[in-house]
Amino acid sequence: MQADAEVGLRFGWWRAVYASQNAFPDECFIDELAVAAGKDPLAFRLEHLPPGNRLRAVLQLAADKAEWGKPLPAGRGRGIACYSSFGSHVAEVAEVSVRKGNFDDYQPLRFDEMPAVEVHVVPSLEAPGGMGLPIAPCC
Repeated sequence: MQADAEVGLRFGWWRAVYASQNAFPDECFIDELAVAAGKDPLAFRLEHLPPGNRLRAVLQLAADKAEWGKPLPAGRGRGIACYSSFGSHVAEVAEVSVRKGNFDDYQPLRFDEMPAVEVHVVPSLEAPGGMGLPIAPCC
């Protein structure tokens, strides 16, 4: 039996069905827990994922490829997130710049301005999941 909660907001289908709506607040909360614990977001996540866990493997690979922990110049920062959905396990690292101005005058990127994106796959003998929708929740 399904029961819908009345939340006062209309919502509908979105890429990755409901995984993306769930992943964003989950990962934001994990970041808040890491801050409260005084720990690095990667270290905090790894502490709570058991050895041999598939999500842990992709999280560590993403961090390694992004050189997590390497100092960044002033005005730059990194964020990390991971999530499991549709039988797949995904981790993403974003490196961003901060500049003066506000969101209301931000100009969205065009395709030809897109920064480089690297994709790495963890070799596994486990049953494969999807490669399309599972990447959306971490974005």
